[in-house]
Amino acid sequence: MIPPWLSPQPHVTTPELRRGLPNLFIEGVLAWVMTFLTTGPLLIGFALLLNANNIVIGFIAAIGPMAQTMQLPAVFLVEKVRKRKFLAVVFAWASRSAWLLIAALPFLLPRDWVLAPFVVLLLLHFGLAAVVATGFNSWIRELVPDRIYGTLFGQRLAWATATGMVLSLAGGLLIDWWDNTGGNPLQAYSFIYAIGAVAGLGSAFFLMRVPEPEMAPALHLGFRELASEPVRDPNFRQLLIFSGWWSFATNFAAPFFAVYLLERIGLNMGWVMGLTAVSQLLNILFFHVWGVVADRATNKRVLWFTGLLFVITFLIWPFTTLPDPYALTIPLLFLIHIIAGVGTAGVNLCASNIALKLAPLGQGGGYVAMNAMVTGIAAIAAPIVAGIMADWLSEEQFSLVLLMHSAEGVHEPIALTTLSLQGLDFVFLTAFFMGLYALHRLLAVQEIGEIEDRKMHREVRLEMERLARQFSTAAGIRQLMAFPGSAFEISDPAEDTPRTSL
Repeated sequence: MIPPWLSPQPHVTTPELRRGLPNLFIEGVLAWVMTFLTTGPLLIGFALLLNANNIVIGFIAAIGPMAQTMQLPAVFLVEKVRKRKFLAVVFAWASRSAWLLIAALPFLLPRDWVLAPFVVLLLLHFGLAAVVATGFNSWIRELVPDRIYGTLFGQRLAWATATGMVLSLAGGLLIDWWDNTGGNPLQAYSFIYAIGAVAGLGSAFFLMRVPEPEMAPALHLGFRELASEPVRDPNFRQLLIFSGWWSFATNFAAPFFAVYLLERIGLNMGWVMGLTAVSQLLNILFFHVWGVVADRATNKRVLWFTGLLFVITFLIWPFTTLPDPYALTIPLLFLIHIIAGVGTAGVNLCASNIALKLAPLGQGGGYVAMNAMVTGIAAIAAPIVAGIMADWLSEEQFSLVLLMHSAEGVHEPIALTTLSLQGLDFVFLTAFFMGLYALHRLLAVQEIGEIEDRKMHREVRLEMERLARQFSTAAGIRQLMAFPGSAFEISDPAEDTPRTSL
């Protein structure tokens, strides 16, 4: 027997929606805090302490995308049970509890024994999370109006990133302090993971307080029909092609950024998390910008522009060592993280939004699940192939050197290295070209509401000017990060008008 507070209701009225959206906002902030504290450099650093090589790092990076491929089978479970909130909340509790078990591993097992159960628990966490995502995507697609979707989720991501930035930076400093005082750094990771687990479980509590409209009548589609519907849609098929290439390109490079910083450049975790905080700060500033621009100029336009910014950073990474760290290493690292922060704000916001927007109402779960399966398959292969490539080319080196010498031999020749590629440098360069091709494929996608490039540039300029004005004063910063109450103001002439999908 499912309790009423986990069951869908025939209609969601406007007042109920207004009360539910703040809970959806807080839920998202806590869920992203869990993500910040359990993924990225804090995940890779933990694996490196367990002596994981590049191939194992690639496999760990592939676990999350591997679980995404389970979203399409999970659609059948959602269609059968037809209670999306119930499934999302229950599987969220189960999935996020796995991090409590991971946090306990360093206290229960010797270091040499931790890696295998750690990987198994990661598989459990991400596998169960696939059901959460499937139910959540279909539910929220029908609940949140299109006209506030970008603004609401942009502010949601901004607050989440601000909170996650502070906590993850504190986590990096904690790890360095713990290590410098002679403690076991694995136990510092345990403390951080425990906080992440509590945030994730708290997220599920607020998710319970978001109303769920009853699902549209079941389509009774088999697996073949469910998988073929998105593929037969010509426009969505173009999005699937883009998603596959983009996922392969980004997952070919991104999992190894932390490895490069920790092992190739030799930074400590505090520095790594400090650079990550720079990106996250730019995320905070630009989530709202890209959310507003996406509402006016479409997700596709924003995704192409911000995706280009992100892939450009892949090209800069090899120049941070020539072949060792040098005077420009730190400035280039800051430049990379600044550009990546601006770019990933738009990518993270629009990549999922465009799939939801292109999906027909009532079929959002199947369409988004198919998109997740395509990106997941690409992202499974990408980090594993990249890890093999990095290990294979770890001892190979390609250099371009400018040599200046005197014709009479009066002075010793002067050699200036302009480019040096080794190991992961080849991985980043390959990812750059694949990312460019993915963005080329995005141009074939059609989204309702597209505007001319000139108007798009004008919208970006206006939002940048508004951001600069806000950032120039303390009052402006408070307004920028203000709780987005306006996004929750859903106007409706009849306050008790029932809403089944908005």
